[in-house]
Parts: sequence; C-alpha cells; structure tokens
Amino acid sequence: MSPSSPPTIVVWVPPPCDHVKVNVNASWSNEKVGLGFLIKDYIGTIVYAETIRTLTHSVPEAELMAAWCALTTTVYHLDFTRVWLEGDSLTVVDWISKHLWDFEHTDVLSSFHPLLADINLCATSLDLFQVSHALREANQLVDSLAGRPTDGSFSSPCSLPCTTSLLAMADLAGVSYFRF
Repeated sequence: MSPSSPPTIVVWVPPPCDHVKVNVNASWSNEKVGLGFLIKDYIGTIVYAETIRTLTHSVPEAELMAAWCALTTTVYHLDFTRVWLEGDSLTVVDWISKHLWDFEHTDVLSSFHPLLADINLCATSLDLFQVSHALREANQLVDSLAGRPTDGSFSSPCSLPCTTSLLAMADLAGVSYFRF
C-alpha cells in the first residue's frame, strides 16, 4: 500500500495589474441551471458579478454559456480590454483554448457550438486575452453565485449575498484551501 499524497494548497490568483480576471461557473440541479460570473481587478476587488437562470442541454453547455455571458458582458458592456477568463470546467477551457484565433474553421466552429465562435470573435477585439482552468476550490466564490435561485447583478461587494460576501473576503485575504 502506498502512502497517500499530501493535499494540494489552492488559492485564488489575482490577475496582473492592468487586467481583470473573470471567473465563471455553472450550477446544474434538478434540470435547473444557474450561471454565475465574477469580475475582479488586480487587488481582488469585485468589479461586477452576475447570476443568470437559464435552460441548457448539458453541463458543458451550461459552463460554456457562463463563459460566453461573462466575456460578452466584460468586453461589450464594461469595456475591459485585458481579460483573463478562468473556469473550473476543464472541458470548456480546452474547447476555448483549442478554437481561439481559429478563423479558418469558423463555419465548423459555428456548427459545433455558436457560443465558441462568438467567444473567439469577442476575444479578437481585446488587447490581451487568456483562458485558464481553476481547481474547484479556487472557484468557490463564483460557484456560490451560480447556485443562487434567482437572477441578479452585483456592482459592489456590499450588494452580494452574505455567504458570497464571506467567500469574497476570504479570496481578498488570500485564504488557502486544501484539495485532498
């Protein structure tokens, strides 16, 4: 019998000072889907957050829809141009990474999933765009938003629900989580 491996320490990592970081997540329960996204600056201050109730056909589609909603809001409504998109769905992060800047196969991309084509188009309007995978423990804050029972937008940390505010303070303080 081999000894168990030590736990991994997980912490939310802030973006560089001239970027915003957009964390996304979807929650799927009893055929009800909640999308959540959260935009933070380099200090870790919440710039904007939103929850959306919707219908989708699968968990990956819900995660992709959360990424699309987050990116289009960040770029087209809030006018940020240096964006780091992060989610805990490795499948969706891989889809976006694989098809980013792929203009030769736009028709194929649109038929695979129109949201991927739109994310690609949106990313081209940015000065800088990166996408990365986050372990679930580092994405707890946006997970709490995605699981909310109602739609809503939050433009300040003070307007967040109590549980979400506590997680936001933990992220801001650099609290570490353990992954076993």
